[in-house]
Amino acid sequence: SSLIILLASMAFAQQSQSDSDLQFGKELFQNKMYDLAEEQFTKFLQEYPASASAGQARYYLAMSQYEQKEYAKAAANFQAFAVQYPNDPSAPKAWMSAGESYAKVTDYADAALAYERYRVFYPKDVQAPGALLKAGEYFELAGDTARAEVSLLTIVQDYSATPSYFDATLKLGNLYFNSGELLKADNQYRALLTSDNDSVRVMGLLALGRLNRLRGLPQQAEKYLKDAAALG
Repeated sequence: SSLIILLASMAFAQQSQSDSDLQFGKELFQNKMYDLAEEQFTKFLQEYPASASAGQARYYLAMSQYEQKEYAKAAANFQAFAVQYPNDPSAPKAWMSAGESYAKVTDYADAALAYERYRVFYPKDVQAPGALLKAGEYFELAGDTARAEVSLLTIVQDYSATPSYFDATLKLGNLYFNSGELLKADNQYRALLTSDNDSVRVMGLLALGRLNRLRGLPQQAEKYLKDAAALG
């Protein structure tokens, strides 16, 4: 009985201490003392790896590193947090932050994967199509046009009612244009003409004008460009 009381007392004391240590780290972060906050959260994770607050400490550690432009470290910790705590309210933002951090160090392949995983974990989230747009952009920068195409096609097929639809359609058209798949590019650019937004239709008309010039069809190109000028 006395042993149980002693163990409970020790556990409470440790919990109380860990709460205090976590709060101290948060206060350092809120006061923009990011280097000291990083030290505090690193120490916390070493001393209380099994704490219920370890996830919070990992997330704040990543944010402290990001604020100090330690982007590679931040990316690794944002991703570790998001993988380990997928149901935490901060997990979606952590995937975004991981992608942004990887991009800061021009690790475009991992940036693309982080944004892609956002959509994998949270397909119904309002930001999922925007994350896929980023994934497509960074896959292309990484030289993986096949994965870029998949990301953009997913938006076109699964998120046609979102604002990202026409952005993805234009980017997909440009991807096909740059790879010489002109018929596919034509189909995507024509889809832009179905928009209710004049600026989107102008982009489609300008793209079709450029495409038809490349095809050696100057009269058709001129017509598209005149239509664009009339709308613009």
